[in-house]
Parts: sequence; structure tokens; C-alpha cells
Amino acid sequence: MRDNLRRYRAIRDAFTPGYPGQPSGTVARHLITLAALISGIVGSKSPQLPHIAAKVQRFPESLYVIENR
Repeated sequence: MRDNLRRYRAIRDAFTPGYPGQPSGTVARHLITLAALISGIVGSKSPQLPHIAAKVQRFPESLYVIENR
């Protein structure tokens, strides 16, 4: 577990200089999620992206119709 935590913190700390000041609120939550996702991909050595993409919420068809007008 120690290696996983070290990898996660290294990735999270690499993202934080890209934000002015300390990230807070929704930005901090998204940063934590992104760091955890990348850490899991690096740790497993295979991305399993089809499984992740299958769980992504898709937009309703009505949004596409409105954008195309």
C-alpha cells in the first residue's frame, strides 16, 4: 500500500503547481479524482479504458439536436 500512496501523492503534487493558489472545492475534488485515476492506470500497467468508458454518462439525444441547428 505504501507504493500506491507514494505514487498517488507524487501525481497529485505534480498537478497542483498548475493552479493559482491552493485548489479548493470542486477543483480540488476533480484534481483528486484525476490523480487517483492516473495512479490506478500507472499501477495496473494497463488502462482498462473500455471498461471506464462504458461507465461514462452520455448526453441525451435532444442536446445533439439543439447544437446542430
